[in-house]
Amino acid sequence: MQTLKHFRLIILIALLAFTASIMPLAHVEAATDVPCDTTALVDAIQDAVDAGGAQALSLATDCTYTLTVVNNGAGTRDANGLPVIANNVNLTIVGNNAIIERDANAPQFRILQIALDSTLTISAVTIRGGNAVDEAGNIFAGWGGGISNAGTLNISYSNILNNRAGKGAFGGGGGGIYSKGTLIMSHTNVFKNVSGDGMNGESGGDGGQGGDGGGILNNGNAIITHSAIYANKAGKGGNSSTGFGGWGGSGGGIIHYNGTLLLANSTLSGNKAGKGGKSNSSDGGSGGMGGGLVTNGPVTIINSTIAKNKAGLGGQGKPTGTSGLGAGIAARKGTKLSNTIVADNAPGANCFGNSFIKNVGNNLDTGTSCGFGAAKRSKSNALPNLVKLEDNGGFTRTHAFKSPSDALNKGKDSVCSKEPINNQDQRGMTRPHGTHCDIGAFELQ
Repeated sequence: MQTLKHFRLIILIALLAFTASIMPLAHVEAATDVPCDTTALVDAIQDAVDAGGAQALSLATDCTYTLTVVNNGAGTRDANGLPVIANNVNLTIVGNNAIIERDANAPQFRILQIALDSTLTISAVTIRGGNAVDEAGNIFAGWGGGISNAGTLNISYSNILNNRAGKGAFGGGGGGIYSKGTLIMSHTNVFKNVSGDGMNGESGGDGGQGGDGGGILNNGNAIITHSAIYANKAGKGGNSSTGFGGWGGSGGGIIHYNGTLLLANSTLSGNKAGKGGKSNSSDGGSGGMGGGLVTNGPVTIINSTIAKNKAGLGGQGKPTGTSGLGAGIAARKGTKLSNTIVADNAPGANCFGNSFIKNVGNNLDTGTSCGFGAAKRSKSNALPNLVKLEDNGGFTRTHAFKSPSDALNKGKDSVCSKEPINNQDQRGMTRPHGTHCDIGAFELQ
C-alpha cells in the first residue's frame, strides 16, 4: 500500500509541474525576438544560457533555422547543433511554428541537449533531422537523435520528426528523445524517428544490437498527454557472416526503463520494434519486443489508443531468429490500464507479460493476450472498429472509430472527468458526447 501511495504522490507532483508549465510566464522579462537567421538563434540561446535564471526567446514565425555545423561536443557522442541548455537556466522558447533542423549534408549531431540543472520549455517548434553520432573508434553511439534531456523538458504543440540515434555495437537509444530527467509533453507529434541500428559484425564477429526506443527512450519521470507517437522504429540488429545476428531494438514507440510514466489521452500507432540481424552461418538475431511500448518501470495508461504497432521479426539465419513479443505492449513491470484500447497490433499479439498488466477497468483488447477477459467492464476479443490514423481535428493525429464499436459510451465517466483527462479527448473535444465517455483517445462526436 505504501508503494502505491508513493507512486500516486509522484504522479500528483508531476501533474502539478505540468500545470505550472502551461501557466503564463511569471518573473520573466519580455521574450527576446530572434530573427530568421541560424547564427542569430545560436547566439540568442548561448546568451540566455550565459545569463542563467529565467529567460525567454520568441522565434521568427514559420522560419526554418538550418544547422550546418557542430556547436559543441565535436569528436564525442554528445555532439550538438545548438548550445547546451545549462548553467541553471530556465529557458522558454516560443516557436511560432518555426522549424529547427540539421542540414542533411552536415556532420552528425543531435539538435539539442538539456543539462541536469536546467529547464527548457518549448512550444510550437519542429525539431527535425537530428542524427546523433555513430560509433567510431573509442566513441560510442550517441543517444537522443533529436533531444537528449537530463534536466527538465516541457514540450507542447510541437513536432519531433525524422531524427536518428547513432549506429553502434549497441545502437543508440531514443531516436526522437532520450530523457533521463523529467519529461512533460502535451499536444505533440513524435513520428518517423529511428533509434540506432546495430553495426555489422567484422572478422566473424556478432552483429551489433539495435537501439531501443525509436520515438522516445525514457529513463526518468514522464507525463505524456494529448500526443501521438507514430511511425517510429527501433534499431535493426547488425548482420554477421559467421557470427550471430544482432538483436533488434525494443520499444518502437516508447521504451520506459526507470522512474514513472503516465500516458493519457494519447495514441501509439504504426511503430515498429527492430528486426533481428541476418547471419549467413549461425543464428539470426531475435526481433525486438514492444512495437508500441515496453515497460520496465511503473506505467499508468489512461484513455489511450495503442494500435497497429509491430514487434520485430527475427533475422534470417541457421536457424532464423525468433520474432519479438508484445506488438502493442511488452510489460516487464507494473502497467496499469484504464479506458484504453489495445488493438490490431501484430505480429506478436497485442500484449506480452499480462501478469504485469493491471486491468483497472474499461479496457478493450482485440485478442486475449492482455488478459482482460470480461473483468471490470473490460472486454477481450473486442470490436473497437478503428479507422486509419489521420487528422481528425486537434494538433495531433488520432484513430477515430465508427459504429458499431465496443468503445462507444463504454468508458468510465469518473476516470474521464478527473485529471489528467478533464472531460476532453486527445484533440481537446468534450467528453462525454453520448451517455458515457468513450474508451480510447478519441471521443466520437
